[in-house]
Amino acid sequence: MTFGFVLRDLARRRTPVTIARHGSDPQHGTIDRAGADHLDLALHDPHEPRRARAVRGFRLVSFTAVTWVRIEDGTSSAL
Repeated sequence: MTFGFVLRDLARRRTPVTIARHGSDPQHGTIDRAGADHLDLALHDPHEPRRARAVRGFRLVSFTAVTWVRIEDGTSSAL
């Protein structure tokens, strides 16, 4: 399996993720698309489903810039 293959599966499943990039703070969102060398990340708050009203912006992220990807469980942590 390639990195792109795994990211495309996360995109198909609409799995929330946090992605860290070189020289940048980690960003939370949902992968909209994953190509051969980059991904499109829809930014939204953690534990918030990816809905149009929740999306704060988008990031185009090169695979070479990715330090790590954390799969979030998607459950609410409201107290």
